[in-house]
Amino acid sequence: MAEFSSTGRSALIADVRTFANLLDQTPDLPAPRYVDVLVFPDEVSEEAARAEIDRISALLGTPVEDDAGHYRTIKTLGRVTYRAVAITADARHRWDALMSYRDAITPADDPISAQLSDALGRSCRCGARIDDGPASCGKCAARSRWQRRKSRNASKDRARGDGPCS
Repeated sequence: MAEFSSTGRSALIADVRTFANLLDQTPDLPAPRYVDVLVFPDEVSEEAARAEIDRISALLGTPVEDDAGHYRTIKTLGRVTYRAVAITADARHRWDALMSYRDAITPADDPISAQLSDALGRSCRCGARIDDGPASCGKCAARSRWQRRKSRNASKDRARGDGPCS
């Protein structure tokens, strides 16, 4: 992990103290129920990231957990939690695969999906998002054109007596 400059570190500590003083001096201001500080190693190899979490774990005197590709150590001080986390490439790939489906299914009877649909634009009858102009997505429009051509040709074939039942 790239070392935070002493000036940057001092500024961060001063900002945390300023925030604590603001909460202390303004009792009517809603305060968070907890504070969760997350620290991630720089973009380095997985081995280097794990070594950094091990180093932080030793400084905090806390154990390291390896949970589904999240290599982490956690120190809780009352309602403040400090987490140092390294996420493996495999875990990121699993997350990306999961999120690739996020727009694929939207239940019709779900009021939140309806609100999202209004906010994100119209949907084609197949569920694909479409712009304000067309009435259907490109795939459904092409399918519709193909079915109309097929229907016209079948009508012509029947009129000429070329159909399957003639």
